[in-house]
Amino acid sequence: MPKVEVVAIEELQRLIDQDKIVAGILVELEGDLSGYLQVLFPARSAFTLVDMLMGRTNGDTKSIETDMERSALMETGNILASSFCSAIADFFHTTLMPTPPSFAFDMMGAMVENAIIAVAQMQMTDQIILFRCDFKDEKELTIRGYILMFPSFDAVKRILSVLQGMVGDGEG
Repeated sequence: MPKVEVVAIEELQRLIDQDKIVAGILVELEGDLSGYLQVLFPARSAFTLVDMLMGRTNGDTKSIETDMERSALMETGNILASSFCSAIADFFHTTLMPTPPSFAFDMMGAMVENAIIAVAQMQMTDQIILFRCDFKDEKELTIRGYILMFPSFDAVKRILSVLQGMVGDGEG
């Protein structure tokens, strides 16, 4: 079950291990709920994911060096981002489309900082929706992941308006 938190950008620094190496993507969100979405996998989970996707024995991958490894992680992040966008768009009865992703393998602090810079340039809200997710395969291997949504001011207004309507209508 994912854990979800809405946090201020300045609080995010204390919630994440900034020195942890992660693999992840950043996509811009277009549509009624604009903003940015970042999908991050801590290094160990990224290595496990690459092993699974490449048909390797768990523990074989020790770093992300090849284009194929980067591509596998980028595509996995892209699939998760697209699925997340579809679920959110369905829930809020709106449109939400991710742009093509950019991939990086770096310290979590640097990755999140890049997203924050992009958000600041777009004059987005100072709130982040942080999803902490654990995925397990049939062998019970755990892959940890984070999905960070950096919504625009208009997206936050729309989300709150829809949620308020649900509560007011007795749906919540």
